[in-house]
Amino acid sequence: MSSLISIAIKFVAVIMLLTAIIFPKANAFPVRAEVYYDQITSVAVVTNYYARGITCFGRAQGLTTSGQFVYSYMNGITLFPGQDYQLYVFANNWHPFISAQAFVDCTFI
Repeated sequence: MSSLISIAIKFVAVIMLLTAIIFPKANAFPVRAEVYYDQITSVAVVTNYYARGITCFGRAQGLTTSGQFVYSYMNGITLFPGQDYQLYVFANNWHPFISAQAFVDCTFI
């Protein structure tokens, strides 16, 4: 019975390893993006603090007083150690921002 459990555990481990290799997004990890905003401009800063390069995908969004979301996207941006990337989102004077957020996932290259 224990050999059957051992074989099942090895099978699951091999499937998980193959999934991580075949689907690179499966080993993506979220990074912290610092978001700064005032009434008209929102800036999300993504910084690579790791010792290796990363490739990032994500978006920044700002919510205006009229209830509309304004978006900015990053798609496959490569950041080497110590580099950063800024995502800008702009509003107008009639509908300024009341909040801003960023959602970014990265993988090691």
